[in-house]
Amino acid sequence: MAQIHVIGRITADLDLKYGQSGNPYVRLSLAENLGSKEHARVQYYQVWAWNEDAVRLIDSKVRKGSLVRISGTLELEVYTKQDGTTTNKRMKVSLQSWDFISTESRGRREAAPQQEPACVSPLRGIDGDRENLPE
Repeated sequence: MAQIHVIGRITADLDLKYGQSGNPYVRLSLAENLGSKEHARVQYYQVWAWNEDAVRLIDSKVRKGSLVRISGTLELEVYTKQDGTTTNKRMKVSLQSWDFISTESRGRREAAPQQEPACVSPLRGIDGDRENLPE
């Protein structure tokens, strides 16, 4: 599986659930904004968190609209839509770590990350659709 690091917004309030074995889990949708202006688009990830990570998300008051950084493993999952016949694919992330991203400059204040994420690159943002990747 591939490692992924994404910054995005939570699309709905979280609901802590318990599996058959009694372990807590949370499933959430994360929206990542890509591109800008006429090339703007949104990419969605389905994120799963279990046990302490799930409880920490709930206890930290993560809610719809929260800006977070997540790290985890990524896999492409095939699923059947609600009509029962149509299949589609979605990106599923198994959460390994997360932090709030500060939005202080936009007039809202969320908790700042506890530590600088290790995945932050000194390179400027790259849009792979229009720019060559660095070597």
